[in-house]
Amino acid sequence: NLHVKLLIKIKTLKITIQFFILFFICGHTYAQESKSFQDRSGILFDVHLGTGIPASDLKTRFGQTQILGGGISYLPSSIRLTFGLKFSYLFGSDVKEDVLKPFRTSQLAQVIGSDGYLADVQLKMRGYYGQFYTGSIIPLGSQLKARHGIKWQLGVAYLSHKIRIQDDSRSVTQFNTEFKKGLDRFTSGFSIVPFIGYEYLGVNGKVNLYAGFEPQIGFTQSRRAYNYDTNATEIGIARKDILLSFKIGWYLPFYFGKYVDEIEY
Repeated sequence: NLHVKLLIKIKTLKITIQFFILFFICGHTYAQESKSFQDRSGILFDVHLGTGIPASDLKTRFGQTQILGGGISYLPSSIRLTFGLKFSYLFGSDVKEDVLKPFRTSQLAQVIGSDGYLADVQLKMRGYYGQFYTGSIIPLGSQLKARHGIKWQLGVAYLSHKIRIQDDSRSVTQFNTEFKKGLDRFTSGFSIVPFIGYEYLGVNGKVNLYAGFEPQIGFTQSRRAYNYDTNATEIGIARKDILLSFKIGWYLPFYFGKYVDEIEY
């Protein structure tokens, strides 16, 4: 009986050792796969859209603004930082500063065209910003199936915006010449663009997206020498144009090196 018990214990010990060896090999394999995915370098193309609420000096001129754009970023394997370039187009129809007020009729608030008829001229918001940024991800949960977590980034940008005078009838010819430059409030300058949100990059490349909050703080000034509607100039007057926006974007990733055959498009 003692001999049988001893054989059972030895056999049990062998099975236990084999189990732990197998567990270690599997765990090491998964860790290597995860590590190789996390450490892969690649190029990420993205398309993004969003909406923004102006603040500070910008809110006195424009209301809610829409955002549409794209970009490209590089994800190096040696460090956890991403470097990229983005371009975003700004547009909206809520213009609070009526630069056509001196030219509108008192009753219908329309403008008299060159043909002598009344024309309905609308004001639109147009702008853009191009930025260079760097950022990273703070991992959340398991990273085996996706590189995901809290995304942060900080960018520097060139911000530009103006009022577009839209004459669909094309009868108000004075606003289709150089005269409109004295009314469009063309403004530009340097801005700081932080971002905080969530990013998900799937290991198979099928689901790749991000979403988050992106405030933009612009230090701008007018680029027009004179405003015809106010008979005044804004040259040299510093502005602080702030746009508080929420953005969502989609990535098209191209990875380099090992395990690229796992990526599906």
